[in-house]
Amino acid sequence: MMRTIAAALALFLALATGTPGVLAAEPDVQRRVSIGGQCIGCDLSGRHLVENAFIACNFSHSRFAGADLRGASFEGAHMVSAD
Repeated sequence: MMRTIAAALALFLALATGTPGVLAAEPDVQRRVSIGGQCIGCDLSGRHLVENAFIACNFSHSRFAGADLRGASFEGAHMVSAD
């Protein structure tokens, strides 16, 4: 269980810089399985999220415009006001 939590935290740390909603310049996100975690208000526009699995993650108010989500799954994800 601790490994899955650590993997989820690693994904969100890899996506986000120190400021909520702002991401590093690299658009590719390694294929991962994330359980839990939050990325509230993140700008995931144009990100390559191919075949990533997000389980019970919070993406409220996040933006996915132009993101490559082929094969990605969002099981039980919280997506209120996500675009």
